[in-house]
Amino acid sequence: MQFKQDLDASAHGTSFHGDYFSCAPCDIIEAFGEGSTDGYKCSMEYMFSDELGNAYTLYDWKETSLYYGEGGAWPSAREFAQSAGAYSFHIGHKGLSKECINAFRNWLKEQVYAPNKSVEDTVNRDLQTCTGCMTAINEGDDIVPVGKAHYRKIDDSWRDPGFVEFTIIDVSYRHVACL
Repeated sequence: MQFKQDLDASAHGTSFHGDYFSCAPCDIIEAFGEGSTDGYKCSMEYMFSDELGNAYTLYDWKETSLYYGEGGAWPSAREFAQSAGAYSFHIGHKGLSKECINAFRNWLKEQVYAPNKSVEDTVNRDLQTCTGCMTAINEGDDIVPVGKAHYRKIDDSWRDPGFVEFTIIDVSYRHVACL
């Protein structure tokens, strides 16, 4: 399946269906340019289409001070965009099949990581950047892994309290002082 960045594609009707693409924001910018913003919930948004005319969006969701306000713990849109730490970007679409989404995700990997970078280089760099303060992690620093997960409650009835199913979608590292 063929994909292209498509500035004329319409995001109208696309939404999040639990699909992610994990990479550093700075790598997305290197591959696709600055992107657009809604000035509120998304600081980085990109439009794509496939050969059948299906629209795909790739975007951050409520990750910057655009949404939470200045002066808090959230990075500015500029700081987020320059970040070398891994982030799970949302993939928006109009209810496409998993095959389409997986093909799109694989195409994104090719665009972001090739030809000048390897996935291993990016992962090693991610281990060296604190996602709290966005500074380097040096040898001897006290760090902890921080996971981001998607939760879903299953088997809930009046007799059974239910179970929670979760999938880890991203692991990054922070200085203990940034927690």
